[in-house]
Amino acid sequence: MQTDVDNIIATIEDIESVEEVDDLQKLEDAVDQLFKSSHPERGVDALLRLFERFPESDGYGLFRTILHGLERLPDYEHKVIESVQRKPARFNVLMVNRMINAGVPTVGNTDLLALLRAVATNPESNEAVREDVRGFLEWQD
Repeated sequence: MQTDVDNIIATIEDIESVEEVDDLQKLEDAVDQLFKSSHPERGVDALLRLFERFPESDGYGLFRTILHGLERLPDYEHKVIESVQRKPARFNVLMVNRMINAGVPTVGNTDLLALLRAVATNPESNEAVREDVRGFLEWQD
């Protein structure tokens, strides 16, 4: 039996565009419902995969709302690192940079600056994302 949170997560996973008004409205409603639910932490992976599917987008500002919601959840950091390692995107690398700015140099065994450096030099990473990361590294240095 699927729960309300399962249905919300499925809606997030089914988003095919962050340019279409209908999809954006569905996404905004789902994100709002998720963060108001009793178990928003269950949606962390789906939200991070959303960032990965649309690596250059900000979802017309909605991705920033998602970022702030994720940062309020306990123990989200390891999942952000896994997301960056899978597919760097503007908002998952931004979250890593924000962790560094908050005085968090490592998550588990992962050195966050080294992770950003790896993204910046990986030719497989999206060029716009690599450019963002180079800017973060200049700031950190």
